Formats: sequence, C-alpha cells, structure tokens
Amino acid sequence: MRRGILFALFLPLVMTLPGFGQASDPVLVPLGVEPVLDGTIAAEEWANAMMVELSPKSTLFLKHASGYLFLAFRATTMGVPSPLVVRGDEVRVLHASAALGTAIYA
Repeated sequence: MRRGILFALFLPLVMTLPGFGQASDPVLVPLGVEPVLDGTIAAEEWANAMMVELSPKSTLFLKHASGYLFLAFRATTMGVPSPLVVRGDEVRVLHASAALGTAIYA
C-alpha cells in the first residue's frame, strides 16, 4: 500500500491543469469509484484516475465520483501540497488539513 495525501472537493468536473503557471485547455476528469480517504493511495482505487506527473518525484491523481472531485498526491519529497482553486477573480488555497481552513484571495 502506498501512503499519500488525499483531498475530496465538490467542484465542477471539468477543470484546468496549469502548466506551472501557464494556462491550459480544460480536461475531463474521469469518473471512478469513490476512494476511501484513509491516507493510502490503493492501486485498485486509483486505477482509472488521470495521472499527472508534476515532477520526476511527484504525481497527482484525479477522478470524480458522487459529485466530488478527488485528488491524491504521491511524492518522495517532504511537504504538504496545497491545491489552488481559481474561479473568476478569486483564488482559494486549500490546505491538506481542513481544520486550518481555506485562504481566499480576491
């Protein structure tokens, strides 16, 4: 079993993946089975997910199920990813611990 960081977000199912600060065309995130949010990236749960290599040492997994967008990050380096959600002129910084809240920039 692989350990990683998992996020579940309620977002539209079409999103953009920035090319490290550059705009990109929208991508369709695949539909899949809802994963168990237990800190483990199980191969069978994420087999149908879109995989995006962020660097040679980190991978982002994306899929949607039950009206939620699920993100998983696998990396060999230390750190906690903070996904950014951009809608219009607002940027939300989502922390891995929802208890810390969400930073919103307008």
